[in-house]
Amino acid sequence: KENIQVSKKDINQWISRSVFDDDLWVKIKINGKIIASGIAEFDFETREGVLEWIQVLPEYQGKGYGKLIVNALINRLSIIADFITVSGRLENISNPIKLYTDCGFEGNDIWYICTIKK
Repeated sequence: KENIQVSKKDINQWISRSVFDDDLWVKIKINGKIIASGIAEFDFETREGVLEWIQVLPEYQGKGYGKLIVNALINRLSIIADFITVSGRLENISNPIKLYTDCGFEGNDIWYICTIKK
Protein backbone atom coordinates (compact mmCIF):
# COMPACT_ATOMS: atom_id res chain seq x y z
CA LYS A 1 0.00 0.00 0.00
CA GLU A 2 0.95 3.58 -0.56
CA ASN A 3 2.78 5.71 2.01
CA ILE A 4 2.71 9.22 0.59
CA GLN A 5 5.24 11.74 1.86
CA VAL A 6 4.89 15.52 1.83
CA SER A 7 7.53 18.20 1.98
CA LYS A 8 7.76 21.30 4.15
CA LYS A 9 7.10 23.28 0.96
CA ASP A 10 3.80 21.39 0.47
CA ILE A 11 2.75 22.12 4.05
CA ASN A 12 3.69 25.79 3.77
CA GLN A 13 1.58 26.08 0.62
CA TRP A 14 -1.40 24.41 2.32
CA ILE A 15 -1.32 26.62 5.40
CA SER A 16 -1.12 29.78 3.29
CA ARG A 17 -4.40 29.01 1.49
CA SER A 18 -7.57 30.92 2.39
CA VAL A 19 -9.35 27.62 3.18
CA PHE A 20 -6.79 26.62 5.84
CA ASP A 21 -8.07 26.04 9.37
CA ASP A 22 -5.68 24.46 11.88
CA ASP A 23 -8.65 22.88 13.69
CA LEU A 24 -9.18 20.80 10.54
CA TRP A 25 -5.77 19.12 10.73
CA VAL A 26 -5.90 16.01 12.92
CA LYS A 27 -3.54 13.18 13.78
CA ILE A 28 -3.37 9.98 15.77
CA LYS A 29 -0.14 9.21 17.61
CA ILE A 30 0.97 5.92 19.12
CA ASN A 31 4.08 5.99 21.31
CA GLY A 32 4.94 9.44 19.96
CA LYS A 33 4.72 8.36 16.30
CA ILE A 34 2.09 9.81 13.95
CA ILE A 35 0.35 6.77 12.47
CA ALA A 36 -2.65 8.52 10.87
CA SER A 37 -3.50 12.04 9.85
CA GLY A 38 -6.16 14.00 8.05
CA ILE A 39 -6.55 17.44 6.56
CA ALA A 40 -9.82 19.10 5.69
CA GLU A 41 -10.52 22.54 4.30
CA PHE A 42 -13.46 24.89 4.64
CA ASP A 43 -14.48 27.38 1.96
CA PHE A 44 -16.29 30.30 3.62
CA GLU A 45 -17.75 31.48 0.31
CA THR A 46 -19.40 28.19 -0.73
CA ARG A 47 -19.80 26.82 2.84
CA GLU A 48 -18.19 23.60 1.60
CA GLY A 49 -16.06 21.34 3.75
CA VAL A 50 -13.63 19.10 1.88
CA LEU A 51 -11.77 16.09 3.20
CA GLU A 52 -8.50 16.54 1.34
CA TRP A 53 -5.85 14.32 2.86
CA ILE A 54 -6.41 11.13 4.83
CA GLN A 55 -3.33 8.97 5.41
CA VAL A 56 -2.68 5.95 7.59
CA LEU A 57 0.70 4.25 7.72
CA PRO A 58 0.53 0.92 5.86
CA GLU A 59 1.11 -1.21 8.95
CA TYR A 60 -1.87 0.45 10.68
CA GLN A 61 -4.31 0.33 7.75
CA GLY A 62 -7.47 -1.74 8.10
CA LYS A 63 -7.64 -1.16 11.87
CA GLY A 64 -10.15 1.70 11.95
CA TYR A 65 -7.73 4.63 12.23
CA GLY A 66 -8.78 6.11 8.89
CA LYS A 67 -12.41 5.98 9.97
CA LEU A 68 -11.54 7.75 13.24
CA ILE A 69 -9.79 10.53 11.31
CA VAL A 70 -12.66 10.92 8.81
CA ASN A 71 -15.29 10.97 11.55
CA ALA A 72 -13.33 13.53 13.60
CA LEU A 73 -13.14 15.81 10.57
CA ILE A 74 -16.83 15.30 9.74
CA ASN A 75 -17.73 16.26 13.33
CA ARG A 76 -15.66 19.45 13.12
CA LEU A 77 -16.93 20.40 9.66
CA SER A 78 -20.58 19.69 10.46
CA ILE A 79 -20.57 22.69 12.81
CA ILE A 80 -19.55 25.15 10.08
CA ALA A 81 -20.20 23.59 6.65
CA ASP A 82 -23.44 23.29 4.70
CA PHE A 83 -22.10 20.21 2.92
CA ILE A 84 -18.99 18.04 2.92
CA THR A 85 -17.22 16.46 -0.04
CA VAL A 86 -14.21 14.19 -0.34
CA SER A 87 -11.26 14.13 -2.67
CA GLY A 88 -8.96 11.34 -3.69
CA ARG A 89 -7.28 9.61 -6.58
CA LEU A 90 -9.31 7.02 -8.46
CA GLU A 91 -6.24 4.84 -8.99
CA ASN A 92 -5.21 4.93 -5.31
CA ILE A 93 -4.44 1.36 -4.22
CA SER A 94 -5.54 2.07 -0.64
CA ASN A 95 -9.16 2.32 -1.91
CA PRO A 96 -10.34 5.59 -0.33
CA ILE A 97 -13.81 5.05 -1.84
CA LYS A 98 -14.40 2.17 0.59
CA LEU A 99 -13.29 4.30 3.54
CA TYR A 100 -15.57 7.16 2.57
CA THR A 101 -18.62 4.95 1.93
CA ASP A 102 -17.99 3.17 5.25
CA CYS A 103 -18.16 6.64 6.85
CA GLY A 104 -21.52 7.43 5.25
CA PHE A 105 -20.62 9.23 2.02
CA GLU A 106 -22.80 8.39 -0.98
CA GLY A 107 -22.63 8.87 -4.72
CA ASN A 108 -20.18 8.15 -7.45
CA ASP A 109 -19.54 11.57 -8.94
CA ILE A 110 -16.11 12.09 -10.40
CA TRP A 111 -14.62 15.55 -10.72
CA TYR A 112 -11.50 16.15 -12.74
CA ILE A 113 -9.08 18.86 -11.73
CA CYS A 114 -7.37 20.71 -14.54
CA THR A 115 -4.62 23.24 -14.10
CA ILE A 116 -3.53 25.93 -16.50
CA LYS A 117 0.19 26.18 -17.08
CA LYS A 118 1.39 29.74 -17.49
